[in-house]
Amino acid sequence: MSSFKVLIIGAGLGGLTLAHALQRDGIDYALYERDEGPFDRPQGYRLHLDMDAINAVREVLSPDLLQVFHATAYRTQPYTTILGTDLSVIKRLHADEVVGTGVWPMHEGSPEHANVDRATLRQLLLAGHGDRVHFGKALARYEVSAHGVVARFTDGTQAEGDVLVGADGIRSAVRAQRAPACVTVDAGITAIY
Repeated sequence: MSSFKVLIIGAGLGGLTLAHALQRDGIDYALYERDEGPFDRPQGYRLHLDMDAINAVREVLSPDLLQVFHATAYRTQPYTTILGTDLSVIKRLHADEVVGTGVWPMHEGSPEHANVDRATLRQLLLAGHGDRVHFGKALARYEVSAHGVVARFTDGTQAEGDVLVGADGIRSAVRAQRAPACVTVDAGITAIY
């Protein structure tokens, strides 16, 4: 590992994916997650991955973890199926007809979209990080120092690094300090599964 160190605030899917890329490239890093453990907060059971997300997974996971990813991912079809109350197929709308061509790009003959269990994907991304993942570490604030950055946590501890990355989700403490004028806005979209 290099002497350069990246502090990643948030050990969700984004932070863990970044950690795998840093590890692959020999860059030192540490992950800090506010939850007490990886399964403290349910975050939904299903996640839809497009081609960019699948390519990111391919780039960072080791061959053995990638094999588990493929074994546990469901490959979606390029259409929406409308079912009746008896679960009979009423109609199938091909994606090209509904949202236009190019939304479901093909890769080696199959759609490059997948549905995964979010918790399973997080377990795969947690693999291989050992003591670099620190749970129960809620960021209180960060400070820029002459040598990089200091992350100060609500439990009174701190960590020092060269760069701090905010991967701490919608209620980001990093964003709140770095760009306080940027706020989250309800998009008004509701989906029921």
